Amino acid sequence: MSDEKKIVRFPISRKTRVQNRMGAGYVPCELTMRFLQFDLKSSLQADGEFISLSVMTSRDWDDGPVNPRRLCSLVVTRADLVRALAAVKPRD
Repeated sequence: MSDEKKIVRFPISRKTRVQNRMGAGYVPCELTMRFLQFDLKSSLQADGEFISLSVMTSRDWDDGPVNPRRLCSLVVTRADLVRALAAVKPRD
């Protein structure tokens, strides 16, 4: 039996493979080579929970971003993110 027949391939999509490689804080754009990269630790303050994130881009894309660079950084509250996402509705 050849080695090729011994290999069991898991059915995983390219998108899932990239998300696994980039980590839990990775949120890709569906149209461009840009993505959000969330810090996995937030900061609790008296006026809310603050989350840092970066808007990233990459010129090359080979199963994920190659040499990504930061376009800008944001600090937002969890409450603002939840509120904004709750307001998004599907188009008719």
